[in-house]
Amino acid sequence: MPEMNGYEVCREIQKDPALSQIPVIFLTALDDRPALLEGLSAGSNDFMTKPCDRFELRARLRGLLSQKRPYIP
Repeated sequence: MPEMNGYEVCREIQKDPALSQIPVIFLTALDDRPALLEGLSAGSNDFMTKPCDRFELRARLRGLLSQKRPYIP
């Protein structure tokens, strides 16, 4: 990504009250513990490595979207 990496994008989303309730899943080729911890500390809700199973991704998305989140205008 030319302007920002995924961690920076996630941090920007978390800073904006209008966007902070959007669930974020990192989908990346990085599969080491430091990358996982960086993603979670940036504010992501989940972290998956490529290649990923589409059924697992769908299940994780459903789980995140089924959680009740307060609406913040």
